[in-house]
Amino acid sequence: MPEVNRRQAMVPRGATVLSNRRGTAPGLWIPPEVQEFGEHKVVVLLPGPPAELRPMFHEQVATRLADYASGVVYDVKKLWIAGLPESAVEQKIVSTYRSVENPSTTILASAGQVEIRLTATGETAEAAAAKNEVLASRLRELLDVAIFSMEEETLEEVVGALLVARGQRISVAESLTGGLIANRITDVSGSSRYFDASFVTYSNEAKTELLGVPADLLEKVGAVSEEVARAMAVGARKRARSDVAVAVTGIAGPTGGSEDKPVGLVYIGLAAASETRVERFQFPGARRQVKRWSSQAALNMVRLELLG
Repeated sequence: MPEVNRRQAMVPRGATVLSNRRGTAPGLWIPPEVQEFGEHKVVVLLPGPPAELRPMFHEQVATRLADYASGVVYDVKKLWIAGLPESAVEQKIVSTYRSVENPSTTILASAGQVEIRLTATGETAEAAAAKNEVLASRLRELLDVAIFSMEEETLEEVVGALLVARGQRISVAESLTGGLIANRITDVSGSSRYFDASFVTYSNEAKTELLGVPADLLEKVGAVSEEVARAMAVGARKRARSDVAVAVTGIAGPTGGSEDKPVGLVYIGLAAASETRVERFQFPGARRQVKRWSSQAALNMVRLELLG
């Protein structure tokens, strides 16, 4: 063990050790009555990595803090949205949430996803949660299927549950995203029940050999095109014999763009028994952001297809 790790085992007098099941550094809870420094307030020390900090806070700190909350209980509910930009979400719901003081509403945006965070207070946890549910149901009516989760499920988890419910399987063909979509799908435990195959066809030759995209089509319209996205999706569904297939091709940047095909241009194709269609997107941001936007849009296309 490195000598520096010994510091992780040091505990101030009177402090309670908070166990860390996901790492080596424990947390510390130091109540006011044992402190010999500064103002007498609760002091909490937690490790920095979010994967360790967040579960430790929810499992071991939040309940202790409740004793100091002076009879006020908070409840937080999150609505996760795909397929709409932050401005469009705001426009649809602003008059509704501004008419309510409790809960308060915050809108947060990330690549391909918008979060509406409702924070309610009440004398009990049940009372605070009930206030959140009333506003959440009103927002659900306004945003409809744009909301993909009200229970903090990821988009890949939602898609997986829909595939299982419908007894269908999916395959993926990726150029721009380089396997990101397949990685997200298989991050979900039990995804072998609905995930068939992934084709990472970065070169034109791979698109032809593995997916059957005609070489003359690639020569004529280029890899980043509606026609090729369609052919990739059809080829993936046929080769994997899956119920649905999604395909992505585009320009992630920062190089490779042109006036006709700028950086961030993405075509996503979807092939299912009912239809084959392609959507065109223009995503902002650096390379990693464009890839994230693309994977989110592809999974959302699958979700909407499964919802009918």
